[in-house]
Amino acid sequence: MYKLFITDDAKADIQKAYDYLEKERVNSGEKLMDRIEALLEIIQNNPKLFVEKYKNVRQIRVSPFQYLMLYKIYGKRVLFFQLFHAKQHPARKKAT
Repeated sequence: MYKLFITDDAKADIQKAYDYLEKERVNSGEKLMDRIEALLEIIQNNPKLFVEKYKNVRQIRVSPFQYLMLYKIYGKRVLFFQLFHAKQHPARKKAT
């Protein structure tokens, strides 16, 4: 099993997405949180399951939402550093 780290930026991204979704539809932010938690468990157990897109950054879609979780693997550590809305310009993706 890998050790998972979540950056403060990623935590802020999650909070922003949660707040927005809750404002739009009650409980949708909670559903997003549930999905993120499930995906974090998958990433922690098998981070190489998802495709490396660029500069060692891997991403996974948070279905059915239009968010991507961006992370990198460093040995036996995984760094989740950004929750990215898929409709944003790709140039706004961080490389960490």
